[in-house]
Amino acid sequence: MHSHRRGLILRGQSESLTDRIRGLLGEYSDGLAVPKELLQNADDAGATELTLVLDTRNHLDYCKSLLDPQLADWQGPSLWAHNDASFTQSDFDNLLRLGGATKRARLDEGQVGKFGLGFNAVYNLTDVPSVLSGHFLQVLDPHGDQVGGGYLENLYQSMGQRQTGVRLDLSAHGEAFTEYKDQLAPYQGMLGCDLRQGRPYQGTLIRLPLRSPALARKSRIRQLHYSVNDAWSLMRQTAEQATNLIMFAQSVRRLRLAYRGEGHSECKTLLLVERSLERSLSSHSLPTPGVTEPLAVHCSLLKAARAVMKKPIAGRQEPVLSSFTMRVKVSLGESLPPQARQNFVSQLSTIGRIRERRWLVTSALGGSEAVKMATEHPSLALSPVGSVAVRLEGASRMTPAQLPPSESAAFCFLPLPSGAEAPPFPVLLNGAFALDSSRRHLLEATGDDRRGEWSPGQWNACLLSGVVAPAYLRCLELLAKDGAPAEKFLRLWPQGMIGRLWEPLARQLYKSAFKLDGPAVFPCSDSWLSFARSEFAEPSLRSFTNVAKHLESLIDQVSDGIVWLTAEVHAAAIKYAGREFQCRILSVEDAVLRILNSTEKLWQSDTIFSRSNRSHFEEFISFLLKLIGRPGFQFDSCSALVTQKVRDKMRTTCCIPDGRGSLKRPADLLSPKCRAASLFCRTPDSADAAMFPRNDLCSDDCVLKALNNLGLRTDITGLELVERAKSVSKLLNSQLQYNRIRSLLYYLRGMKSSEKNYALSQMSRIAFLPVKGDNCLKYPQNLFREHLADLVGLNHDVLDETVLNINDVDDVLVELGVCDSVSWDLAWQQLQSLASSHSSASDLCYTDICEAVYRHLSGDQFSEEIKRMKKAQMSNSRKRLVFHETGGFLLPQQVSFEPTDTELPPHLFTLRYLRKPKKCAPFLLALGVARRFDARSYCQALARIHQQSSSAPVSPTVLRSCVELLNCLISHLDTDEDVHVPYLEEIFAPDRSGALRPCSELCYNNLPWLSQLDPMPGLYFTHKCLSYEICERLGVPTQREQTLRQICEPFGQSENLTTRLEGILRGYPLGIELFKELIQNADDAEATEVVFVNDKRKLPGKQVLSDSWHELQGPALLAFSNSVFTESDLKGIQSLGVGSKQSEAWKTGRFGVGFNCVYNATDVPQLISNGDTFCVLDPHCRYTHLAGTNIPGAKYLLTQRHKEMFKDALEGFLPGRLQQAGCTIFRLPLRTPDQAEKSKICSSSVSSAMIEALFEEFQSEIASTMLFLTNVRRITLMEVHLDGTITEICVANARASTSIGDFSAFNASCRSVGMSLKQPGAALTNLTCDTIAYTLEISEKADKLGSKKQGSVATEKWMIAQCVSLPQNGPVAQLKELEKKVAAGGWPILPKVGVAARLSNQSTHRDTEIYRVYSLLPLPISTKLPVHINGCFVLDPSRRALWCGHSVDAETQWNDMLTCEILPHCYATMLDAIKQQPDLSIDCYCCLLPKLGESSSLWAKMANRLYGELLTGRWALLPCQSGANRTVSWLPLATSEESVDGKTCFLVESESIHDQRPVLMQLGIPLVVENEKLKHLISRFRVYNCSLETKSYIPVLSPAVLSNYLNGPLCARLRRALPKSVEETAFQNAENVACVIEFITRSYTTASDAHNEVQLLTGTPLNLAADNVLELFSTEKAAFLTSWSERIFSDPNARKMFVHKLVLKIFSENFESYKKAIESRLFKEFGIADFSELLAKFFPDLICSSRRLIPNINSTGDAFVSDEWLTNVWEFLSSKLYSESHQLNKLSCLSNAALLPIESAQMTLLNRNLQQFLFCRVFYA
Repeated sequence: MHSHRRGLILRGQSESLTDRIRGLLGEYSDGLAVPKELLQNADDAGATELTLVLDTRNHLDYCKSLLDPQLADWQGPSLWAHNDASFTQSDFDNLLRLGGATKRARLDEGQVGKFGLGFNAVYNLTDVPSVLSGHFLQVLDPHGDQVGGGYLENLYQSMGQRQTGVRLDLSAHGEAFTEYKDQLAPYQGMLGCDLRQGRPYQGTLIRLPLRSPALARKSRIRQLHYSVNDAWSLMRQTAEQATNLIMFAQSVRRLRLAYRGEGHSECKTLLLVERSLERSLSSHSLPTPGVTEPLAVHCSLLKAARAVMKKPIAGRQEPVLSSFTMRVKVSLGESLPPQARQNFVSQLSTIGRIRERRWLVTSALGGSEAVKMATEHPSLALSPVGSVAVRLEGASRMTPAQLPPSESAAFCFLPLPSGAEAPPFPVLLNGAFALDSSRRHLLEATGDDRRGEWSPGQWNACLLSGVVAPAYLRCLELLAKDGAPAEKFLRLWPQGMIGRLWEPLARQLYKSAFKLDGPAVFPCSDSWLSFARSEFAEPSLRSFTNVAKHLESLIDQVSDGIVWLTAEVHAAAIKYAGREFQCRILSVEDAVLRILNSTEKLWQSDTIFSRSNRSHFEEFISFLLKLIGRPGFQFDSCSALVTQKVRDKMRTTCCIPDGRGSLKRPADLLSPKCRAASLFCRTPDSADAAMFPRNDLCSDDCVLKALNNLGLRTDITGLELVERAKSVSKLLNSQLQYNRIRSLLYYLRGMKSSEKNYALSQMSRIAFLPVKGDNCLKYPQNLFREHLADLVGLNHDVLDETVLNINDVDDVLVELGVCDSVSWDLAWQQLQSLASSHSSASDLCYTDICEAVYRHLSGDQFSEEIKRMKKAQMSNSRKRLVFHETGGFLLPQQVSFEPTDTELPPHLFTLRYLRKPKKCAPFLLALGVARRFDARSYCQALARIHQQSSSAPVSPTVLRSCVELLNCLISHLDTDEDVHVPYLEEIFAPDRSGALRPCSELCYNNLPWLSQLDPMPGLYFTHKCLSYEICERLGVPTQREQTLRQICEPFGQSENLTTRLEGILRGYPLGIELFKELIQNADDAEATEVVFVNDKRKLPGKQVLSDSWHELQGPALLAFSNSVFTESDLKGIQSLGVGSKQSEAWKTGRFGVGFNCVYNATDVPQLISNGDTFCVLDPHCRYTHLAGTNIPGAKYLLTQRHKEMFKDALEGFLPGRLQQAGCTIFRLPLRTPDQAEKSKICSSSVSSAMIEALFEEFQSEIASTMLFLTNVRRITLMEVHLDGTITEICVANARASTSIGDFSAFNASCRSVGMSLKQPGAALTNLTCDTIAYTLEISEKADKLGSKKQGSVATEKWMIAQCVSLPQNGPVAQLKELEKKVAAGGWPILPKVGVAARLSNQSTHRDTEIYRVYSLLPLPISTKLPVHINGCFVLDPSRRALWCGHSVDAETQWNDMLTCEILPHCYATMLDAIKQQPDLSIDCYCCLLPKLGESSSLWAKMANRLYGELLTGRWALLPCQSGANRTVSWLPLATSEESVDGKTCFLVESESIHDQRPVLMQLGIPLVVENEKLKHLISRFRVYNCSLETKSYIPVLSPAVLSNYLNGPLCARLRRALPKSVEETAFQNAENVACVIEFITRSYTTASDAHNEVQLLTGTPLNLAADNVLELFSTEKAAFLTSWSERIFSDPNARKMFVHKLVLKIFSENFESYKKAIESRLFKEFGIADFSELLAKFFPDLICSSRRLIPNINSTGDAFVSDEWLTNVWEFLSSKLYSESHQLNKLSCLSNAALLPIESAQMTLLNRNLQQFLFCRVFYA
């Protein structure tokens, strides 16, 4: 029977422990063994925090209530360990099992440590450790294994059972705390422990009382005293390694070191290390069931391994990778007691300086080889996991920090001891490595490995290469993606001496990185490249000391993928990456040639090459020239830089800097020592310096010698002499200019005739001759000789012959074109200039000069000019060109030739001052000088009297004088019938009061029906002294006329209208264009509705504006719009030929030109705007009183009173039916036969029936008219019958809904562009570009009785796109003349275009509809395009065709710009909108692509530019198909052969890809859909390309494209899955693979092409073997290209070594293709040696070395080989031996093969006996 105490259960470790533990401690010599094992146990338990506390308190006074009195010695200082996880029952059980047998079998719990084995490390410090967790306190007493030796001896005896420890169940013993109060006293208050309440302790608390000297002496475990100072030392060591301790922990995130001394109520934190997740870099997490904390998800590798080992991922070869960045923060405690500061803080070294560190960590899990090996050895509990950590610097970027070699370490989740072999890598490595028994070293491969027996060392090699290496590579890849500095990045690569233990990692890392589908981990300038896109500079490029830095910088600029590895990494890559890397090394010669090929690109400093980089190029070229010019340079150490190829390239390349900083060929530069150098200025700031090498190059004899050898010039050409003449104007010093001019003229005089003629013709157009009196240079033909200065001096330049002193080169001057005579125009200009500058010159000078000019212009040679000037006398009369010595320059009408005329200064003068007036008379009379004063003189005198009287009544005397003047004027008018009649405003006459007033303000009342009315305000009756006859002769109007004049303004078109209008109407016959022009005007006025009315009525003619007005009251055509005409619109109608919208370019109409088509129907157009402005155009001046030849019409401002007075005239505007206010109504009275008879405009009458016919015709085009209108959305046709009833004939409505853009924003852009074009300095390329696309649905309803369309509603739907201004990224042609006009400001036209495509009834209309050109409204121009085209084009005068002028005038260039620059962009926008229509069919869409032939028409050019837009890759406008389901998507065209990412598409030539198209679609390559209407696309693109100097890439599917696609990212999954049966791949069968190979290799035409095409197979997944297994094409996996495989080797294992028969067929068509296939090294030739090797492998029974005879019978009695097989073998051997003499030695490899059959079914060896061979050869042949 055992004795019991309450709550005590005797438990402990059996067996004799002390010796065993002492032996185990020998394996734990690491000073950090205790903290490591405590951390490992906490991590295995899932704790997140571990706290180590050094407790220096003594509890020696607590020695009474103990478990055993002997425990009183262990109540002193101790080391505590706390974690926040609780012990489970199995954990307590494992604690008691020495050796960790339980935990070894618990891999599936995701634990690292092995309780028992690792926990025993605590016995280094103590003999009596204890653990408190939950309700249990476990005390271990290893000394209890011997009687009398334990510290719980009394307890054992009392319980009658011996053990090595005791467990106290605090829950089973309610008074346990009271009974064992002293025993539990150290626990109370330690790290939140409170045992008084009986509650379970949350977490685990381990107490390790320190071994005192006395206790050490009697210890059988370790007789080592562990003092408090030793504990402080342990705490410091733990602190120094704290960051490493938790680096790869699975769950522990915080490690805290604390201290508690005497008198302290709580623990003081010494150090806190905590790690936190900064950012997850993986799209997926590790399979860690039950783990949710973000950092733990990444770190719980063993739990993830458990999941993978239970259920491996099917088919996965590579490990699962998880990457993240974390921060490790270190915090030192504050307010520490002095003892802690002295023993801890002050003695810290590294950790004391650390506050925070950032790490990039990548973990790897799995890997096929590692999982397989772990599965095959389950007893070893192997876990295929590993991690790599890279230290980062900075706060956010992933910049690698330098990791000192001393800090490099290997981890098995905890850092291995310092004595272990550290990895030679600048990173931290972690893995579930196989360690030796001391847990200090990784196991290496042993001799058993070499004998084929497995050992744990193989596990480590597999883990490093298959798990850790991918993690290492992923870290490099992530750093590269984040843009790590290249120098720091390259230090992370394994390099230098790498031991055998770590070599598997380095080899696999380089092998994975340096492969075609490897990641982008190679730094190249500011980007990162994969191995497939990289080229590696040869290290020797950096060995040329003088130019190394220049060379390196230049190579980076001219190479897209150059990578500069350090010498160490380069060497390691050669060692581990092998031949693939060596093939991508850039040699020295190739580097220099590449630089020379890119000189033009390099020299553009402002775009690609900075100034510092340009200096690199300058220094490099200077070095090469000095090297070439040096004697014996071939033997120089740098001679590799200037090979013969390099020197030849320098001769033909622009690589020599000239004096102006540009690059030239040596042959383009001039030697500074030649005779022509004197014509140039060689100063650096002179443009002439560009003719010579740069000064620093000219000053070096070696460089000049090199340049001479490379082709430097020694003379100039005639063309360059012309350039010298142009350079004169650039000289700043006048004397230098004169010297150069003189030198040029002398040089020109001595030139050969052929060169001289060319130079003269060119120099005559160069401004290089000096001007007299002005410091400037002019063209020779613009200069005059000095004796002509008086006649041209003010306007034209005179050659300064004095300063040149060139009397001996007069002939040269004449040949250059210096002028020696003066024309009429030049003298006329001189006179005008004299008049304008009179105030600044003396009179005496002007008197002489003017008379000289008058005499010259009056010469006989100018008789014709004088006649023409007489005809233009009216315009000249307004010019002050007649000089008087006192009055200055006067108007011609102020001067008289008659000397007897009285001068009335300052108004009237005579020409008495002229010395020879007769010689001046012809010109002056023609100018308009009067021979004597005329009526105008008297009118002007009356005007002066009026001015002096200030409109007040004059005296009777003055009144009589005025009457006399009027009588004289009348008399003068009566005697001279040809005299000009002045306007009424020019004649003043007295009113009733005697005040002088203009006759226009006077009236004479002669109408009885107006007698009751007083004169209108502003009208006055004439004076009683003026009779009606005088008033009538002077033109004083009646009261009615003056009343109308008061409310009337002059209105009408000027010029000789009737004749002009008659000419205009010849190009505008009566037709529906009349309606279109009026619609256009309404649209520009922003009207939304237009109504046309055929008014058939005859209206009353009483209350009208004139007696003749009744003629206008008949039938009329009305045009209504719901907008008001502005003042500018009204002025535009008056301006014949000039529209009102010159200042509003965004409006397309041009009033005045197109509006005049109304004269086809009427002679008197009328309009009312806003109900109060009534305008009448009266070209014949018959119907309005104010109408005259200058102003043929009138504008009336109506009040309600006026409307009542003239209501009959206004009734024709339908005031009761058509709204007047806010609207505009045109009324066109139809021309009656009587009017037509006397009309000077048109002799054809117009009737209502004709208008009705026009209405019928217009209905068929009403819908198309509305297509491009901006505002008008409703058009109505109406008819007013004789009885006044009104009928609607037709109503058309349009409704728009946008697809792209916004109407208001687009209209605002139009206005902005229009305003910009009005400004001086405007530029076409700086305008705002905007685009809109919208659907327009037009419905038309016909309602007229009897009409064929009565009651029907027709609906059309259109897609319309409009664009304003040039696209910013679009090309711009040469538009010099247009740019000049636009820059001058005031350009009147808007750069706006549109495209309209029919959406409804497409099949019905597409083939029959004629698509036309619009200028807002349709023009009679067909384009042969499938769409309507609109543009603000410049039209010819008839407005029926585009402007056809000179090819370089601005108008033609404008039309070209709209058509070829803006329309393609608009067309593409329309297509982009149409493709989004839900019911669109591919056929209908394809019909919209233009099919114009190769013509030079404007529309063919537009179509070509559209296809050019498609080639830019900006427009996703082509329907494509890819994938198995062949869904249609819209993609842009590819821009290069490398555009194989699936985001662009390729065209196909149907006849070349018919067989391959299905399999290519299956592979996913986007191809344009197969459609008959798209067959012309490739030819269209080629036509467009022919028009370009720099050809665009046409994306036709080619072998190179297909090769790139198969090597590209979209096929990466296919490539990774290989090798695999072809039926399991996307190809599905061997025929498809053969089709693709045939496409890639069939297009060559020459042998060299064949080689190139075969090389395109490299890396593609097309290597199909005879066993139907698909592989990647590579030289390492080359298969035999032969037909003997099936006839000789039928074994399935042998068939994989031969190509498939379908592939063989492709390369066996001719010998040349077979030869190139073999030379590509992607295939191998099957020779005798290969046959011998396979014979030994698959027919071993035929190989014999000891016997000469072997039986040809197996165990079953059958023959090993058949006769047929032997026949095939000997046919093969015969085919390989072409002669019988010198090639028989090839059979030596078959000397031990039994291939010669003999009798008795035996085979004998084949030796070198020629007779035997010949016999078999002949026999089997």
